[in-house]
Amino acid sequence: MANAKDIQKRIKSVTSTHKITRTMEMVATSRFKRAVDRLVAARPFAETLPRMLALLAAGGGEAHPLLATRPVVKRVALLVLTTNRGLCGAINTNILRLALRFVRKQETQGRAVDIYVVGRKGASYLRFIGRPVKFQTTELTDQPQPEDAERFATMLSDAFLAGEVDEVHVAFPRFKNAAEQPATLDRVLPLTLPADSEGRGTARPQFILEPDAERLLGELLPLYLRNSFFRTLLEMAASEQGARRTAMKAASDSAKEMISNLTLSFNKARQAQITKELLEIVGGAEALK
Repeated sequence: MANAKDIQKRIKSVTSTHKITRTMEMVATSRFKRAVDRLVAARPFAETLPRMLALLAAGGGEAHPLLATRPVVKRVALLVLTTNRGLCGAINTNILRLALRFVRKQETQGRAVDIYVVGRKGASYLRFIGRPVKFQTTELTDQPQPEDAERFATMLSDAFLAGEVDEVHVAFPRFKNAAEQPATLDRVLPLTLPADSEGRGTARPQFILEPDAERLLGELLPLYLRNSFFRTLLEMAASEQGARRTAMKAASDSAKEMISNLTLSFNKARQAQITKELLEIVGGAEALK
């Protein structure tokens, strides 16, 4: 058994760590709530716009370049979203594992993959394994703005429309709750609109459009693409804070339990030391008789 002084030093060290993890947990909880509120606020628009576009596309405009599926896919763009900071569990590991599995699958099919990576963790890992990256940035904050989504949407849609890539995919953590952020891979280009929600055999609503449906699609489809990227960035922000909150809570609980066990060991060691000293005093007194 370690002596009482060594155990006391360990208690002091773990207590200091507990204060840090507890503080980080509270900060992450505050940021998590704000991130979730932003994600929830974006849902009505994100759910309504695709349905409206599906009705417009049903009346014409299917040939819009953002909806065009290439007959042969030779090159694919992959946007990988990771965090700038750690201490958020396995969220980055899961995203990178999914992304690399996708890259290997595409390469086995004879397709080239251009990787666009966001976040310091993803950039450093891909550099470590020697995987070439076409674009990387660490400027994204934990409160993404529509301008960030427009930047990625413009960059990737320009590459798609210019024929540089035939498909665009994004790997990111999909937010379910504070404890679950499964790594997800979605295809964002070419755009896929939802099926006509009005169903078959029912009267389709009649609209008077000004301007015509094709021009409306030309304006609304880029907006839909930007909104898709923005929703993805919001999912990323909420997932990061949820994962960090969960990780810091687990660390705080472990530190608290360790402090309790060390305190018990300290008390036992101190008790043994006192008993030993008493026995030495009694033995010395007996020897003087």
